[in-house]
Amino acid sequence: MNFALFISSLGMQALMHLGEVVNPLTNKKETDLKQAKQTIDILEILEKKTKGNLDKKEEQILRDILYETRMKYIEKAGQQK
Repeated sequence: MNFALFISSLGMQALMHLGEVVNPLTNKKETDLKQAKQTIDILEILEKKTKGNLDKKEEQILRDILYETRMKYIEKAGQQK
């Protein structure tokens, strides 16, 4: 497993918790904002801790995943208010 695959799997996990991807265990789309936020926080920590140590492709993948998951989180959190 390489870093890009690792962060991609975390991104998919966040999207699953946001109800954007089917949970493979239940075969349903389920929303758990607490778990989604925790996974996004992990991605943010990885971004901070790996700054300057990633190649351009890895940086772009991480940036894209963070953008997508943050925007979906904001959208879903707004719907629950």
